[in-house]
Amino acid sequence: MSNTDLQVPAPKKRYLSVDMVRGFAMAFVVGGVTLVKDFAGLLPWKELSDFIITQWTHAPWDGIRLGETFTLLLFISGMSVALHGKSTGKLEKATAKKLLYRTLQLILLGMVYNGLFNFDFANLRYCSVLFRIGGSVALASIIFYKTTTQRARILWVAGILTVYGVLSLVLVAPDAAGASPLTMEGNFGCWLDRTLLGAHCYAPLYDPEGIVGTIAATSTALIGAIVGGFITDERYSDNKRLFVLIGVGFAMCVVAYLLRGIIPVNKKLWSSTYVLMLTGVSMMIFAAFYCIVEKWKFTFGLKWLISLGRNSIAAYFVHRIFDFTAASKFFLGGLCRYLPSYMTTPLIDLGAFVLLVGLFCFLDKKKIYFKV
Repeated sequence: MSNTDLQVPAPKKRYLSVDMVRGFAMAFVVGGVTLVKDFAGLLPWKELSDFIITQWTHAPWDGIRLGETFTLLLFISGMSVALHGKSTGKLEKATAKKLLYRTLQLILLGMVYNGLFNFDFANLRYCSVLFRIGGSVALASIIFYKTTTQRARILWVAGILTVYGVLSLVLVAPDAAGASPLTMEGNFGCWLDRTLLGAHCYAPLYDPEGIVGTIAATSTALIGAIVGGFITDERYSDNKRLFVLIGVGFAMCVVAYLLRGIIPVNKKLWSSTYVLMLTGVSMMIFAAFYCIVEKWKFTFGLKWLISLGRNSIAAYFVHRIFDFTAASKFFLGGLCRYLPSYMTTPLIDLGAFVLLVGLFCFLDKKKIYFKV
């Protein structure tokens, strides 16, 4: 990536690969993970079945598994900053207001998702997936707009990861003397979250989408913005873009792997090695879709991912609010009576997933989108 001045224009075309990757991540959020576990349970080899199911369940603390799709969503959200914005070296007042308004909208929507309308305000969880996306993308946007070179942005990423990584090793929670700073009891960020949020935390000792981790997650969104600026730079060919994305993504994974003994790869803490590992993987996943869609112009059988990606927040809420399983049973319940019992749950879950995807394909065809 060049370190020369980079003025990123608003794109003349919409990158379908961005929508498709967002839809790919959302597909797992709105039912894909359930389907993977359902069909893994049908395998005749129990060890393989248990391995797959475990891989699609979040690690309890240290370590990563295949089901970590949140980083991919955050990375793509960061890309949108560069794809739809223009870096001038300063943050315009109108842009700042727009960022603030969007961030507050996402925080509020996250609280709605967490049960705001239950009116249990004493225990309502404030932080959420949308809180983290809104907060980290807003911070990444400020950095993006106030810098004009890719080198400056890369230095910001390196600085955030270095400072956060060092502080996570040396700062210990005041109420956990003797505990390791890398445990949920002893981590300073976890302590700060539970001190500030109290009963509004996800768990008594920590919140995986808490305030401190959101600051660290800014680096993920900022890397996305860097990639967004890179792919819109017309000086680079598709082959060069793919080579850099795959090469840098793989190198980030290697660095994270080598450092994991010092700073564990930990999603709950959004550790520096977690950022390197999962954002590196996200870059390589995006490279694969970029190659398929932008370079090879192949979209056959994949357009439903675009439909999900263009309406990702709506899909997130529709999956939460509406019971597609009940609708699936309405259509497939009769058929299930003639099938072995072990096949009914996978079939019903597949039907629910198809119904949800079908709804968003219809909305995409009608150009109906929910935007924040």
